[in-house]
Amino acid sequence: MINFNLKEILDDKDMTISKLNELTGISRNSLSLLLNGKSRGIQFDTLEKIVNALNVNIEDLFSQSFNTLKFKVENKKYFFQDKEIEAFLDFKTSKELTNINNTTSYSLKCDFELDNIKYQKIIPYVFSIEFSNENSIYIYIDLYYDNFSDVLKILYSTFGNLKAQHLLVNYITDNILNLEKDKTNIIDINNVNVYTRQYEPRINSVKSLALNNNNLLKESEFNRYINSIENLYGYNVQLDNEIIISKRQH
Repeated sequence: MINFNLKEILDDKDMTISKLNELTGISRNSLSLLLNGKSRGIQFDTLEKIVNALNVNIEDLFSQSFNTLKFKVENKKYFFQDKEIEAFLDFKTSKELTNINNTTSYSLKCDFELDNIKYQKIIPYVFSIEFSNENSIYIYIDLYYDNFSDVLKILYSTFGNLKAQHLLVNYITDNILNLEKDKTNIIDINNVNVYTRQYEPRINSVKSLALNNNNLLKESEFNRYINSIENLYGYNVQLDNEIIISKRQH
């Protein structure tokens, strides 16, 4: 769903329709229709006048949102080899990344549904354990591959922050940990280090997540994002074998 954000921008700038009418020469009736989402369309010269009057970019006037988003990871991993993932993994800028050469790339198949339109996505990842005085798990998740960053952009556009993206990454991480239980069950560990690339062909997000006694993510790693989405944005979140984020009906 494409949203026209004129009302929000006017509120943010504490500007009235009368003032915008004065600055642009666009009739109050036309502005009211745009403001209330009743207009059948908008011309480029009208957009230009509004953008100049409000001192914003055209993209600021539009955002994308959804009524229902469903996301499910298949409970199976696949061997994966691709030059793109190799480029991602070659980005070594810290001591933690140097153990990557002794690992194998895998991928997850995901079903993604946005307002009843269905897609399938592939998410490559690498799982690595570093054995030392303090055993460490490293997971490298490529959310840039297969245009998955488009999903992240929709989430950011809807909520205006990274909370839903963090929830999605944590869900993916938990599924990877479940698939790698044969490795994690033999060690004692308290957290997992997660590296992702999302919008650019390089690692651009790093975080450490707490694990429970089963070496899966603690509930708190999900609940803080679920609570924020439900309490602040008018959406319900269901989390089981899949994530369902649905707009609350008033």
